[in-house]
Amino acid sequence: MKFNTLLLFFLLYSFTAHSQLKQISRYELNRKSGDDFFTVISAGTEGMIVIQETDHYEKGKGKIWKAILLDTLMEERYNYEVGIESAFIFRGYDFNNGIFYMLFRHDEGLKSDFHLITLHVATGDLKRYDIKNEIELELSHMIVVGQRVVLAGYVRYSPTLVSLTMGEDNLSVIPGYFKDRSDVIDLRANHNRTFNVLTREKNYDGYYLRMRTYSPEGRILFEKEIEVPFDYKIVDAKTTDFVSGNIALVGTYSRGSTSSSQGIFFTTVQPEGVREKMIYFGYGDLEHFFDYMGEKRSARMKRKIEKKKARGKDFNYSSKLLLHQVREEQDAYIIAAEIYDPEFERYQDPSMFSPYYDPRGFNRYHAFSQQQYVRRPYGYQVNHEPNHFKYLETIIVKLDDEGKLVWDNSYAIKEVESYSLEAVTDYRVKGDDITIIYKSEDKLAYKLAEGNTGLVEDSDELAMLYENDELDHDYEGVGGVSHWYDNTFFVWGYQKVLNKQNESVDNRRNVIYINKVEVDKTLLNKQ
Repeated sequence: MKFNTLLLFFLLYSFTAHSQLKQISRYELNRKSGDDFFTVISAGTEGMIVIQETDHYEKGKGKIWKAILLDTLMEERYNYEVGIESAFIFRGYDFNNGIFYMLFRHDEGLKSDFHLITLHVATGDLKRYDIKNEIELELSHMIVVGQRVVLAGYVRYSPTLVSLTMGEDNLSVIPGYFKDRSDVIDLRANHNRTFNVLTREKNYDGYYLRMRTYSPEGRILFEKEIEVPFDYKIVDAKTTDFVSGNIALVGTYSRGSTSSSQGIFFTTVQPEGVREKMIYFGYGDLEHFFDYMGEKRSARMKRKIEKKKARGKDFNYSSKLLLHQVREEQDAYIIAAEIYDPEFERYQDPSMFSPYYDPRGFNRYHAFSQQQYVRRPYGYQVNHEPNHFKYLETIIVKLDDEGKLVWDNSYAIKEVESYSLEAVTDYRVKGDDITIIYKSEDKLAYKLAEGNTGLVEDSDELAMLYENDELDHDYEGVGGVSHWYDNTFFVWGYQKVLNKQNESVDNRRNVIYINKVEVDKTLLNKQ
C-alpha cells in the first residue's frame, strides 16, 4: 500500500525516562519537488493552520494552495484546496479572533491589487475578497484589528497606513502625517481593538520616536513624540499592549555610528507635556548575555566589564539582536531576542528551498514586520547585503512594571543558520519558570530554567511517524519551533525519510512534518 495522499495523525511516545520533552504525536503531508512554500501558524487551543503552496495548477482556478486546520490532537478538521491566479504573490498573514487571514498581491507593482482569503477556525467558513488599489504602496507590515486589515508601508519613501474592511472592495488611507524617510518599526494590535504605530524619525538634534494609537476605524486617539538623548540611536523597538492602563516601549539602542545594538531600553509612554523616563541596560549589565562564548571567554568579558565600571567608564559591547515581540505579564514584561551574525560568503541562491523570505533582514527600512513571508524578487541578491544568518544565542529578560531588571537568562544556539532573518527559537515564561526550544537539524534542543538559574539543557532526536523510519535528510533553514498553548510546543520542517522494512509505507518519502511536543518539568524531580 502506497501513501501518496495525506499521512494522518499517529500517536507515538518517543522520550526517555530522563527527557523533559514528550513528542506526543506527528503529522505528515507529502511534499513534491516542485512545491515551494509552507508554514504553520498556531491558533492556540483552537489548533493550528498549515499553509502549503503546491506545484499543482488547475485550469480556471490557478495555482493550488492548501489550507489545513488541525485540532490539538493533530487531527484534520478541514482541508481546503484554494486556487490562486499564478500572477498573485503571497504577501503576508495574520491570525486574530479565531480567523486566519492570507493576503495576496497581483504582482510586484506598487499599484497592484490585493486578494484576501479568510478562514474561520471554529466553523471552517472560507471567504475571498478582491480589493482594488490605486496607492503606490511598498508594503512592510500587516495586522488585523477588529473587522479591518491594517497595512503599513511606504509611498515615495513616506510611511503610509491603509486599511480594508471586510465586504469593501477598495483600500482606505488612514489619516496621519508621517515625516518623509522615517521608518515604521512596529505595528501592533491591542486587546481592546486599538492599534499602535511606532516610527523612528530624525531631525537636526538626532533620532526620536513617535507613537500613535488608533481606534479600530483608524481615528488617532493618542500621539506622542518620545525624545531620545542626542548620543543614543534606537536600532529597533516594539510597543506593548496596555498594561495597567499604560503602553510601554521596549527596544535596542546604540551609541555612536555603529549599526549594531549595545543594549536594551525601556520607557512607559507618558501623557502630553510629561517627558518619558528612559531606562537603559547595556549588555554588560545582563548576567547571562555572554554565556554563549564559553566559560573562559565569558569570564574574561565579565572581568573586563567590572574593571571598566570600577574606573567609572561605560562598557559598550555591540551585537546584532533580532528582537521578538514583547510579551506582557501582570505587572511585568518579557523580552526575548536572538544574537546572530550576518554572513556574506555564501553565494548559493537563498531561495533554494523557498522563493519566500522574511523581509526583516533585507529591506532597506530594516522593519521587523508582522508579515512573515514575502516572495523574493527574481534573481534577488545584493552584494553588500548578507545572504544568510548564523544564530548564536537566545536571551530572555524580565522587567517589572517600572522597567527594572528582575532577571535574565540565555541559551546558546548551536549549528543553526537560515537564509532569512527570522526567529529560530520560541519560549514560554510563566512567573519565573522558563522553557526555551529550538530545532537544530534532526534534534530538538531545549533549556529549562527558573529566573536566572539554569536547571537543565539537553536535546532529543526528532520522533518519526512509523516503526523503522530513518531520517535521510533534514532541510537546513526550513521550519522551526512555536509555542502552541500551555506547556505545549510544535516543531515543523521538511524531511526526506527512508523505510526499507515496513512494506505498508513508501520506502522513500519527502514530507512536511509537524511534531507536537509537551514539556514535563515534573520529571526533574525524578532524576
